[in-house]
Amino acid sequence: MFVYFGGEIMDIRKIIKFGNSSHVVSLPTNWVKKNKLSKGDLIYINENGNNELVFSPKIIEKEDELREVTLNVEGKDIEQIERELIATYINHNDVVSLVSKDFKSNLGEIRKIVNSLIGFEITHHSPDKIVIKDFLNLNDVSIVDMIRKVDLIVRSMLDNLILCFNKRECANVYDQDIDVNKLSFLVLRVVKRSLDDPWLGKKMEMDNFQLLETWILITKLEKIADALKRIYALGNKLDLDNSEMKKLNSLLLKLKDSYLKVMNSYHSMDCKMAYEAASLKRGYMLDCEKLFDKKNNSNVIKIVERLKDIQTYMGDIARVTYMQDG
Repeated sequence: MFVYFGGEIMDIRKIIKFGNSSHVVSLPTNWVKKNKLSKGDLIYINENGNNELVFSPKIIEKEDELREVTLNVEGKDIEQIERELIATYINHNDVVSLVSKDFKSNLGEIRKIVNSLIGFEITHHSPDKIVIKDFLNLNDVSIVDMIRKVDLIVRSMLDNLILCFNKRECANVYDQDIDVNKLSFLVLRVVKRSLDDPWLGKKMEMDNFQLLETWILITKLEKIADALKRIYALGNKLDLDNSEMKKLNSLLLKLKDSYLKVMNSYHSMDCKMAYEAASLKRGYMLDCEKLFDKKNNSNVIKIVERLKDIQTYMGDIARVTYMQDG
């Protein structure tokens, strides 16, 4: 059947059910002849990201375009350079050139930033130029595995924070936060690339909605890790009696329980559990207010505010899960 639409003649084909698990659409004879195909030949089908199927008589070799960017960092402080480098990393640039009149004063700090970006390496540096190249194949990265790794580190950070507040030996929470940042930037990079490249998105087995949800999730996990790092720093300045320390420890234990519930609901896509985890937010906020409503210690107040922030971030993660419901 042919129809005239938008100034063009369109060939319309009917979908035919074939067996219990397949459907068939016949191919136009002219297309088959033009591509010198016959019975038994293979054709290749790809989804282009716009919910359309592309048929080809041969495998389409997709050539990756080399993405290069030059950053003029003359006169910029190291924090601004770090922000720009992270942005170029997440935007999946393959070669980044930094130019300035002199890198002698901050070369070491720039090396530290580059080392925090998985796959990036400095391949050349001179007094006025630093070249950074990406050596990571994103096809080898699993978003699911990266999220689980970040989750495990955050769980460990919570455990170590509880140990520290109980005056017991614990791991360095600062180092763990650095590890979370490295993995989070990598996930953001893969998500951004998958949104721009439907082939990679298909390999990740995620549609655009799921990729955007992943962006939200990993951002919230990074914020939770950062808040835990800040609580750790503030905890070293506290001077609380045993009763007050027990109250704070109680808040941390409740926070850990909430975190485990919300992340377990995400991994299992258990919407009911996610709703339950989200419902804990209000009670936790009230606990924070009641336990320290008369405490006029600035560090305690800051810790409580960070705890409340974390509970909010966990509510956002729960929403990522239960939005799948229905």
